[in-house]
Amino acid sequence: MQIKSQICLNKYDVTIVDAKPEQEEIYRNLVNLQFHDLSEFRDSFDILEDGRFEWTFSDCFKPNNEHHHPLLILCKDRIVGFLIFSVFNGKHPEVDFQLVEMFVLKMYRKKGVGKQVIEIIFDNYKGKYHLDVSEKNIPAIKFWEKLIEKHSNQIFKKPFKDEGNKYINYIFVI
Repeated sequence: MQIKSQICLNKYDVTIVDAKPEQEEIYRNLVNLQFHDLSEFRDSFDILEDGRFEWTFSDCFKPNNEHHHPLLILCKDRIVGFLIFSVFNGKHPEVDFQLVEMFVLKMYRKKGVGKQVIEIIFDNYKGKYHLDVSEKNIPAIKFWEKLIEKHSNQIFKKPFKDEGNKYINYIFVI
């Protein structure tokens, strides 16, 4: 998958690039930071004996993975986050794309970095999207709803539970 786009923001140059298999450890480290942030919104998010959270996205880096694409978010060529983006190419009956996970380091939040990342995705991939957000994660709900409403007039959302945690499921068309 070749997503490479660059947008200049005030003092940030935002770029999204494919994560390479040799960058899996970087991705793992970023996922641990994300899970730390998300732990305040989930009732079941325990750490392993070694002090890290369980890595759940390793299949993204498997060579035969057709759907999940691990992307790195860079600002001025520095890694500041990641996005796991799924492209189903007609192999999913209900949606074309899924925004699986997104993480931006706290020092880059509320500065337009995440917004620009998603706008790059929306500009390059038109179709039906799926996204799940924790009901407790009010900042994420506000972020996503503002962006989705800006780009789509076909939005469906419904609550659901998974492992005791409550989420909002968004389906929308870009």
